[in-house]
Amino acid sequence: MPKESPARKILLVVYFIIGLLPNIFYLLNVSYNFQHLNDTQSGITPPLANIIFSMLMAFTLILSFGLFLFTILFFHYRARNLFWLLFPFVGGLTFAGLAFFSKAEAQTYRMPKKLWGILVVFGLYGVDNLAQLPEAFFRADLHKMNLLQNMIIVLFLVGGIVYCIYWGRKRRLALWQFRPIWEHKWKILIGIVAITVFSYFWPWLLSLFHISIPQGANQDALNALERNIPAIVFWIEGAIAAPVMEESIFRVGIFELVSPKHPKLAILVSTVVFASAHMIGNITTWSLWPIYLAMGFVFGFLYYKTRRVEVSATAHFIWNGIMTYILPS
Repeated sequence: MPKESPARKILLVVYFIIGLLPNIFYLLNVSYNFQHLNDTQSGITPPLANIIFSMLMAFTLILSFGLFLFTILFFHYRARNLFWLLFPFVGGLTFAGLAFFSKAEAQTYRMPKKLWGILVVFGLYGVDNLAQLPEAFFRADLHKMNLLQNMIIVLFLVGGIVYCIYWGRKRRLALWQFRPIWEHKWKILIGIVAITVFSYFWPWLLSLFHISIPQGANQDALNALERNIPAIVFWIEGAIAAPVMEESIFRVGIFELVSPKHPKLAILVSTVVFASAHMIGNITTWSLWPIYLAMGFVFGFLYYKTRRVEVSATAHFIWNGIMTYILPS
């Protein structure tokens, strides 16, 4: 097997740096927002630093795309071994690390199937974040969005929905058909009832010990977003985009790619990962964890019993798009 050329090694180092930059900008942005939390909550115009950080993150993603094409054209790398370079935060870092230390040439390098599955899940999570990029860029949680901004937000959300459905169908992991929804309607109904009962039972149980449940950073962000974008745009994101993309990530991805031979373990992993993704900003708030764990478990159990993403996604859709508007807050 011929050795890697110095030019390829240098390019891998460049990829590592490009892959690292969005993480640095993201952490700087989060750190800056925490330092100015009172200003953002009061609705004051976001500082120029937020806009700069967002532009830098977007620039590094565009730069990654340019390097992606350059590598294919001039170094004859196979595109299928490079596609995940485009994913935010993890793509460039992972590609550079694995390819740099592999004894095989990068264009022929094949990673273990399990590791590939984990990276695909990260990639799908990157698609989910990319679909919400305009909201972060426009700071939609702080200011009313104009028509053009709302159209861009919807365009990105629809793009994320279409990609996840296309990916599932192409890989024959999720067919996204309507028939399984009707066939498993009673399972879906029982799942919704279970989440509803627990959403009342858990606060009541804690109230016996005079413990209250905080609203949580995730719900705070959703409430702020709901005030600043039209109801239909908010509904598209919460009731359609979230179920399609999150079920593709946390159910199809984990069950079929990460742990296909151990579905019971996949329930546990998908439940914890789903809850963790919604607990960012409230990791240490123990009283809030059971709420998201219950939702993750019900959606995971529905997928486990049916192995049809349409079923868990429908339950997710009903909860996000209907029940959260019916139940008292």
